[in-house]
Amino acid sequence: MKRVLSAVLAAATIISTSSVAFAEDNVSKSVYGGPRCDKGVKLGNKHCVPFDVPDNSPVSSSIVHLVQAGLMVGYEDGSFRPDNPLNMAEAATVLLRLLGMPPKEDTADWAAAAIADAAKLGLVPVDTQADAPLTRLKVAIVLAKALKLKPSTDALPFTDLSGLSDEEKGLLAALVKAGIFSADAGKEFGPDTTITRGEMASIIERVLAKYK
Repeated sequence: MKRVLSAVLAAATIISTSSVAFAEDNVSKSVYGGPRCDKGVKLGNKHCVPFDVPDNSPVSSSIVHLVQAGLMVGYEDGSFRPDNPLNMAEAATVLLRLLGMPPKEDTADWAAAAIADAAKLGLVPVDTQADAPLTRLKVAIVLAKALKLKPSTDALPFTDLSGLSDEEKGLLAALVKAGIFSADAGKEFGPDTTITRGEMASIIERVLAKYK
């Protein structure tokens, strides 16, 4: 757990220093003081923010933070595409970066490499399909394992968990207890709902806030 916390704290430090540098550039007042990225400019440098993420989007600050920290990467055209779904390989890549062990992304089969590295850490089964969609349940399980959380016996108020195993419910309860997921009485969790890039950014930022 100490190793995980060290990696998370390091990422949080990167975010903090990036935000300071961003403000010091004094370029404009979009999200965190940066101008929109021009189309054709690869997203990732601290001087611009995704042109397709509105300032009033509930995930805009999370996206900018994670892009600046290098935990999530945008596209060559300056976009982030927050509504695009994530697959298992992309999620594994984000989590490996979070843990300070980024996979080799310059290989032809980067997706397989990311799954293999995540499997070595026990985050995903070795037979995980790289292009399988990332659901809310899957991200909860993988994230709980990455943070080395133990299953909690706390009751969950969600109304759609009848198909989950006791272990899955316990890990989800641990994440709720940690504040990574919220639990509203009478609400559905949506275990089979696909996670988007914007939602993943919001989830990972909550992890950083929890372990700052």
